[in-house]
Amino acid sequence: MKGEIISYMSSKKYGFVRGEDGESYFLHISSLGNPELEPQLVPGVQVDFTPTPTPKGIAAKEVSICRSYFVKSLSDFITTKHKTPKSGAIEVGHSVTTRFFKDPNQGREHLRQIADKMGCNAILNLRSEKEMFAKGSQRITMYAFKADISIVTELSPCSEQSQQDASFAEVDTKVKQASSLVASINDTEQTERNKQLRDNSWMYKVAAIASIALLGLALLID
Repeated sequence: MKGEIISYMSSKKYGFVRGEDGESYFLHISSLGNPELEPQLVPGVQVDFTPTPTPKGIAAKEVSICRSYFVKSLSDFITTKHKTPKSGAIEVGHSVTTRFFKDPNQGREHLRQIADKMGCNAILNLRSEKEMFAKGSQRITMYAFKADISIVTELSPCSEQSQQDASFAEVDTKVKQASSLVASINDTEQTERNKQLRDNSWMYKVAAIASIALLGLALLID
């Protein structure tokens, strides 16, 4: 039977097909003849399948994807602690470590600005790092962040190969742009980070000397 994908969740490996009879059929990735074509299981794609009774109802089995063209486009912006997005394909990912920030929200926003500069639309595998900094007699917690700044794309069916080729070429250009910028961005962040750590080490020494001096003065007074 012929049908059309109406939904598919790659994170859960299942979705639904609407058959030419108007009925909805459960689809699991194990029923796809070529699992490597999973990224093409997007709404609107035409498939051939065999309706097969199962204990939970009639499912789509022996699924094959009909010849289709696809437009590749960037997904909505993603920020997650996970290494992979819930849906879509990772075209490229570059590890970036930031300088330290007093406000963690400012650090996250800084990462977003880096992603925008690189032409990326995803912050994956987000982790934070804490460091105690001296500020006079006070100690404050500063935050740095590390993440994979990535480009994540989604496929949608189109009618012509020229549309497919143009969209793939556009994404390739963005991938090259991101790859060309990441080294200089990491150099800038590392330079600022090293300066912060050096200054912090010096401030700790000053604070320690001041504490010793105050202790000595207190002993003299006693």
